[in-house]
Amino acid sequence: NGHQVALVAGSVSGNLACLDFDRPELFRPYLDTLESVDPGLRNKLTSWQETPSGGYHLLFRCSGPVAGNLKLAMSSRYQDENGKPKQDVFIETRGEGGYFLVDPSRGYVLHGSIEEIPIISPEERDLLHSIARAFDEGQQEQQQSCLDQRTIDGNRPGDRFNQENDWQTLLESEGWTFIKAVGDQQHWCRPGKSGCTSATLHPEKGLFVFSSSTPL
Repeated sequence: NGHQVALVAGSVSGNLACLDFDRPELFRPYLDTLESVDPGLRNKLTSWQETPSGGYHLLFRCSGPVAGNLKLAMSSRYQDENGKPKQDVFIETRGEGGYFLVDPSRGYVLHGSIEEIPIISPEERDLLHSIARAFDEGQQEQQQSCLDQRTIDGNRPGDRFNQENDWQTLLESEGWTFIKAVGDQQHWCRPGKSGCTSATLHPEKGLFVFSSSTPL
């Protein structure tokens, strides 16, 4: 009758949580990255929905506690119409203490089943969060801000190393292999494995490693 329906996340709902994609164009690259890193986990996630704003919700329960709402990926800082610094949220969670609207609320389209939301382990939940953080633009900005506060003459050992080397050559020399490119991110596989993504490489953000089976 025109009312909205919501699910309350957290322990009251069996450790229910969702990944909220406010930037729709990141949803498919996120799933492609997850497929490369852990296809079994990707296949588990069968409950998701489209939101009225064009975004997406990826629903799951965890066998362990879920944290409160987390902002995992943000835009670079910019100034709003009033000249105040601002950042847009790309990917965030709805967890303990949070809630989110669901179908049959107006404008929501559910895929899969609310009755059969998959249960994942805490380690798998952490992997979902880690992959989301790989799409954050603010991290690179923070690193650059720290560099901008120093006087750099370009002759420090680290500066010289960066000038004379690149990620691709370095990774290949250590036995890593290139898998594919997804958007502006390259997928690389660690030594001793084949065909799976162990890390992604972004031209500005650098290397983001998902595998714990490597010194990196």
